[in-house]
Amino acid sequence: MQAKSSIQAEGARAAILRAFFQQVLNQRYSEISIAKILASSGVARSMFYQHFANKDDLLDASLQGLFSVLASIVRPDASTSAISRVLAHFFENRAIARTILSPSVRPKVVHCLARCIAKTWHKAPVALPIALASIALAEATLGLISAWLREPNGCSAEQLASALQRLGLAWNVDQP
Repeated sequence: MQAKSSIQAEGARAAILRAFFQQVLNQRYSEISIAKILASSGVARSMFYQHFANKDDLLDASLQGLFSVLASIVRPDASTSAISRVLAHFFENRAIARTILSPSVRPKVVHCLARCIAKTWHKAPVALPIALASIALAEATLGLISAWLREPNGCSAEQLASALQRLGLAWNVDQP
């Protein structure tokens, strides 16, 4: 059984993430402050810093689950349906996705996805240094997703997921 403080800490983390999500819905990333997140979540400042170093760390944490699925595009055994579900989620939440993919936030988001890709690639043979290849693939992946969110042009989430998988696998040295 978990200690009460551990359960409270998990509740605080969830409250912070929910408050951040609401802030992203209603304003630009640059307008979001830790003070606003704390006021909305009801969590003490000290509890925030037990979980997150800063607002960018909070953004990173909020994207980890989705981006770990997107990062799987570099694996031959990646689930196209899981990637497709993430893309459908982005499409259903276009307003938030556009905010997160806006020019002012995009470098932070690229680095978050690049870190997930690098973790997934950690043992795969890649033609370039993994850090460089991860950033390039993250840029390309988010570029395709951004374009698709603006103008789907009849491309389904499934079609985009398949194209992203081919893009990810193309970076592997042992692929034809």
